[in-house]
Amino acid sequence: MKPKIVLLDLTKQPCDIFTDIFTQCGYHVLSSQSLVDVSSWFTSHSISYFVVNVNLPHPSLLKQIHSVAIKHSLPVVMFAKSSDKSLTEQAIQSGINALVVDGFDVNRLRHVMDIAKARFDETQRLNNELQKLKFQLAERKTMDKAKGILMKQRAIDEITATELIRKMALDRNQNLTEVARSIVDVDELLI
Repeated sequence: MKPKIVLLDLTKQPCDIFTDIFTQCGYHVLSSQSLVDVSSWFTSHSISYFVVNVNLPHPSLLKQIHSVAIKHSLPVVMFAKSSDKSLTEQAIQSGINALVVDGFDVNRLRHVMDIAKARFDETQRLNNELQKLKFQLAERKTMDKAKGILMKQRAIDEITATELIRKMALDRNQNLTEVARSIVDVDELLI
C-alpha cells in the first residue's frame, strides 16, 4: 500500500509536477492549496506525511503547521523557495522534520522523506522519554515530600521514613508512590 501524503501547495503558482513526482516516487497524494481544505483529510485518511510547498515560510503558517503536526502526530516536510536563519529555526521549532530550501531534486526526494520520518521518530522517542522522566521526577518529589513529612511528624531519620513507607506499601498492597501520595494528601488536608 502506498504511503499517503497531504501536499499543501501554497506557492503563487502551484504546479501539478510536484504531485506527479510524488506519485512517481510511490506516494498517494492528496493535494490542496488551502490548509482549511486539508484538515479533514488527516482524520478521514491514514496519512503518512504532511508536505508543504511554499515560497517563503511565514510565522503564522508555521504556527498552523505546528498545530497540525501536534494534533495528528506525523512527519512534516517543507519545500521553500527561500528562507532565512530565523525562519529556519522557527520551522524546526514548529515541528517541521525536513526543510528543503531552494531546491527540489527528484533523485533525493525519497531520502528527504526518509530523513523526515527518522527525525520524526527520534523526536517522538525523545518526547516519550522526556515525559517518562518528568513522571519519574514527580514521583521522586512526592516520595521525598512524604519522607520529609514522616521525618518531621515522627522525629525519625530518612532511612526509617523510607522503611516505614515501604512497610505501608506492602501492608496496603500499593506501590510506594501511591503510599507517598496518600501521606502528602493527608498532610495537606490537616494544614
